[in-house]
Amino acid sequence: MATPKKTSSGTSKTAKNGAAAKKTRARKAASGKKAPTKKQTEEPDIPYGVLVGWATDDLGNRLRLRMQSTRSTPKSPEDIEEYHYYIDKDQAVLLGNFLFRVSGHTAPKPSKPAWLRKLLGQA
Repeated sequence: MATPKKTSSGTSKTAKNGAAAKKTRARKAASGKKAPTKKQTEEPDIPYGVLVGWATDDLGNRLRLRMQSTRSTPKSPEDIEEYHYYIDKDQAVLLGNFLFRVSGHTAPKPSKPAWLRKLLGQA
């Protein structure tokens, strides 16, 4: 911790700052208003957009998921932003199942192998 520096009046700056902070707190308490928090005073810097396209590239045991989004109606190709995500195939399955669940749909049931359908007379 830094040592307080003496001012020309002989009192330390930290003592002056402490007294000023006490006065400010007392004034705010008397007014009954709370000071806005940092989150309330600043605009959130959260990127957002509308998903307009996606594609995947198989890279062996991984996938490259390319997602395209825009913040407004695109007027030119430069208005569309593209993001690349590298995920393994287990993550792809988890993402797909999550999207089915939150959308209220069910994943398609895997079909029986062709040889089994022929054997059971369902082909």
